[in-house]
Amino acid sequence: WVEKPEFEAILTAYSRPSRITREYDQRLPLDPDLFTEPAEQVLYAAYEQAKARRAGVDDVDGILAILADLATPIASFFDAVFVMVDDAAVRTNRLALLQRIAALTDGIVDLTKVQGY
Repeated sequence: WVEKPEFEAILTAYSRPSRITREYDQRLPLDPDLFTEPAEQVLYAAYEQAKARRAGVDDVDGILAILADLATPIASFFDAVFVMVDDAAVRTNRLALLQRIAALTDGIVDLTKVQGY
């Protein structure tokens, strides 16, 4: 995977949500009704698809393929949405979505161990 051209995008897709949520030990509450920005709605929909696919995945190839599909919606989200807004409910909700994306790899691969993370 590290030799594939898409690996850098995959690693970025994982690392951005992972980094911004790593200080939160508890699972934050997620309320899809609070997503108002188009980019966060697209990312939430992509996450829901990824979560459904994740249920049948138990190997590195499968999880990296899922992350590859999330790379573009994640990049679009970070380009269009400011996560750390003053509104606590909106901020928490955005962090909750990113927290769930970062957790997709749990039990399969620890991408924080990859050089350049």
